[in-house]
Amino acid sequence: MLRKQQPFRFFSYLFNLQDWAEQDQLRSDKGVDRQTVKNPVAWHDDHLEVGRRYVQMFSLQAAPEASGPGSSPIC
Repeated sequence: MLRKQQPFRFFSYLFNLQDWAEQDQLRSDKGVDRQTVKNPVAWHDDHLEVGRRYVQMFSLQAAPEASGPGSSPIC
């Protein structure tokens, strides 16, 4: 079994996409969602914007045609 801090740090990094999130500490068992996500998230037609990062989305039904800098994101 994992202690609370380990999965919290994983999800904090996953939702914030920042190195500092791996060191984040869970302060309380209440409001875990607000403690986890500290960057604004914006949904666009072809990508997500998490803080200052752009996240390319891939379909789970088809293989991606391209991925990398300058390639068009796939939904």
